[in-house]
Amino acid sequence: MLIGLVQELLELRWSHRIIQTHFKNREQARLDSVNHGASSQRRNGLSTNGITKPRFVQPGAKINSEYYIQKILKPFLKDDYCRLYPNGDAVFLQDSAPSHVSRVTQKFLTDQQVQFLGPQKWMPYSPDVAPCDYFLWGHLKNKLNKRRVSTLRSLQKALREEVKKIPQEMILRALKSWLKHCRQIYYAEGRHIEKHR
Repeated sequence: MLIGLVQELLELRWSHRIIQTHFKNREQARLDSVNHGASSQRRNGLSTNGITKPRFVQPGAKINSEYYIQKILKPFLKDDYCRLYPNGDAVFLQDSAPSHVSRVTQKFLTDQQVQFLGPQKWMPYSPDVAPCDYFLWGHLKNKLNKRRVSTLRSLQKALREEVKKIPQEMILRALKSWLKHCRQIYYAEGRHIEKHR
């Protein structure tokens, strides 16, 4: 996910510090969170300037650093990053998946001169804090459930079509609700917040 506003980056740093400082039991907070793991077969990102193209993971692929860089990051930087942020004035956020936080991946992003938040500044196993988790996946699942797809190819086609239909206003609402999600996580002491809404 990209967030191109400095204010949002500052809010992220503030929110992360507040949430991590006030967890009464960080291990319990991690256990209570939902882990979405590598079973997800697509990658998307949200931005104040638009949405990234879906990137599909090959069935059975092991998403290690090399795969992530070659099949996800390089196409993303070539197609989406340049399109959404031609001046490179964005901060790239990703979750704490091993392929995302590896030294190889971190070095690749640094070498590409991409500003990003390192793993120490992102809350691990926190699906409630990522807009793709609290908005995008549910929205797409709802839309795809209304369509008839019978093959992997038709599913991927339908997903591409539904991603294109998402209005930018809806994406902006999801991104603007991010700080609210951080506050809810704080008040829930790091536990999953869906039950606290």
